[in-house]
Amino acid sequence: MKHLSVVNPNVTTMSSTQFCEMTGRDKKHINEKIRNVFSQEIDGHIIRPSLDARGYVIDYFLPETESIMLAALFDKSYLRKIAEFWENRNKPQLPQSYPEALRAQADEQEKLEIAIATKAEIGHRREATAMNTASQAVKKANKLEVELDKSQEYCTIKRMQMIQHGQQFNWRLLKSTSAEMDIPSIDVFDQNYGTVKAYHVDVWQEAYGIGL
Repeated sequence: MKHLSVVNPNVTTMSSTQFCEMTGRDKKHINEKIRNVFSQEIDGHIIRPSLDARGYVIDYFLPETESIMLAALFDKSYLRKIAEFWENRNKPQLPQSYPEALRAQADEQEKLEIAIATKAEIGHRREATAMNTASQAVKKANKLEVELDKSQEYCTIKRMQMIQHGQQFNWRLLKSTSAEMDIPSIDVFDQNYGTVKAYHVDVWQEAYGIGL
């Protein structure tokens, strides 16, 4: 992908040229904004300039965090475009379990909180709205944590077979035991089937005398 440059083997960056192509902003203005806002990062080589033969800056190369911070200085449409770019660039693997799916969702929520907080800190704009949004995000993240803890009390047949070294289990017995104990199963993510049933540890204990 053009306009990408590696500052070091572990950091992939976005150029100010590409930022402008994605947002429609004037590059001269964007480069000036980068110099004014991120002068310490430029001096510290977190943001790397690209120079022409005369020594003039052609581009600045921003890591993911700094490019999102730059987008947050303008409006939500810029923030959405830059965030989508990095989401597609990073191409994260699909979660392999229900807890992993919840954790990934919580991580995305945390990134949104950081972007909102950064906009409030640097620009001091729409402070009341930003604080309210951050508060709602924290509540949502806390709810996800509760769901994550709850999911650890459940186990799918596939996972239990791995824990018990291949032992086979009858889903009908688990289903009936779950109904008798009035402890409903939950749906969890599965990479092959989309979702599968997970049964509470008390159901496993009653049906097979085993736990997690």
